[in-house]
Amino acid sequence: MKVKVLTYLEKRKILNSKEIDRSTLVAYGNLYLEKGAVNDALDFFEKAHFEEGIRKIRLLGLNEGDVFIFKKASKMLKIENSRDDWNRVGEKALELGKFRYAAIAFEEAGNEEKAQELRGYMGRE
Repeated sequence: MKVKVLTYLEKRKILNSKEIDRSTLVAYGNLYLEKGAVNDALDFFEKAHFEEGIRKIRLLGLNEGDVFIFKKASKMLKIENSRDDWNRVGEKALELGKFRYAAIAFEEAGNEEKAQELRGYMGRE
């Protein structure tokens, strides 16, 4: 099946359609993931109930220290993230220089001391 990047209106129409088949949704999700449009990929995977794709994106969020992607994918999968999960996201974000993401992740982990330290550091930038 050949899929292409859609305009906003085309994407909205497909995501709101009750007639679209699962394989088409997964194909669009994979295309958008390949293009780096992770939120769009999540939208298609969620509509398709494609757990494997959502899990892949959750792992991507963890590996890239992206708290928003990690949290959104976890919510779709109904996963309650542990303190360890959030600390791992925070450490990865910190390693990649994503200080705001790191602070948010450490806050989610209940690691207020580390979150506060990062907020202080960001205030000096």
